[in-house]
Amino acid sequence: MAKLKDLARLFQTISSMLTVTLILFLLVNVAAYLLFLSLEEERPAVSSGSWFVDPSSPLGLSIRARIFDIDDEEFLRELASGDPGIRPHPVLHFTQGLATPLYSVGVEGVRREPGWTDQQVEARLMEAGSHSFVFGGSTAFGHGVPDGETVAAHLGGIRERVHLNFAVQAYDAIREVDLLLYLLRKGYRPGEVIFIDGLNDVTTFAWSAYGPHDKPRTQGLLMDRGEVPLIFGYPRRGNMGSAFLFSLPVVQLARRLSRPTSDSFATLSIDASRQPLDWPQLMLFYHHWDRIQASRTSQLADELIDQYRSRSRFLTQLGKAFSFQTVTVLQPIGLLEKEQPFLKPAFRESKARAVFEAVIERVREAIRL
Repeated sequence: MAKLKDLARLFQTISSMLTVTLILFLLVNVAAYLLFLSLEEERPAVSSGSWFVDPSSPLGLSIRARIFDIDDEEFLRELASGDPGIRPHPVLHFTQGLATPLYSVGVEGVRREPGWTDQQVEARLMEAGSHSFVFGGSTAFGHGVPDGETVAAHLGGIRERVHLNFAVQAYDAIREVDLLLYLLRKGYRPGEVIFIDGLNDVTTFAWSAYGPHDKPRTQGLLMDRGEVPLIFGYPRRGNMGSAFLFSLPVVQLARRLSRPTSDSFATLSIDASRQPLDWPQLMLFYHHWDRIQASRTSQLADELIDQYRSRSRFLTQLGKAFSFQTVTVLQPIGLLEKEQPFLKPAFRESKARAVFEAVIERVREAIRL
């Protein structure tokens, strides 16, 4: 009987200890959560709500109506908000999304022109040396314009030559070469390759401290692959516990308190071969690149110009090997147009605009020289 009483007391003691531990665990995490919320977050640089007019808003639709000289509000709204977007790709960083009624994206991610079919595109791809391949970001892809109004479509009308539009929204000079090599490996042989670059290259270089040839593409990393999957991988018994602990408020509070500020990274340079991907640092650059780069626009421009030059040398040799000509165009930068109707005063007064202006002017100067 005494043994039963002893066991009962032991059970009661253990139960009390576990209950107190659980309550303390919950209280600590609730307190950490509330403290986490109370900490002032550094204001992100990119804020579409304060910088840009929403294309689907009444004001945005009225601006588009004037540009296209059309009153079809449903058409304009779908054109503004119904673009394919980007999606993960097994080999490339990411690729163009699937077709929508107003954006005809087909085989190999080519944006088709009115009347084109995938069968016609496939046939043209197999005609070695006959056509031009066009690469670029959203400007070249034709974000916000119908299939027949893209840069590639207009070039086809001017030059009487088929221009296949391989542009992908958010692509840059690094990603475009990767896509070209991917297509060459598949056996496609263009007669000419046109690159339309500029804006995305500035942000790609500004968004991280990696070297010119190792710049990660933040959109590609974020497309269905956040920090937890990158760190812990596919959920298994061995790593689910670690992922659970990582998600606790007290752990995230500790990470927030120990995280460096954007002012700490003005001169930092990462060696991609020696240092693993640092997600907090990557996100810090992504959200606060304007204040980080505002004092080093000259160095940022030098990095970008050196990348353009080395890429040009590489493309010259690649063109000789695969028998195509290369043309690179510095695109018009809509964000720097004084009369750009989609820009709000907040952007015109921002550090981001100053960074864009300084870097692009240096690039234009290098081209003139």
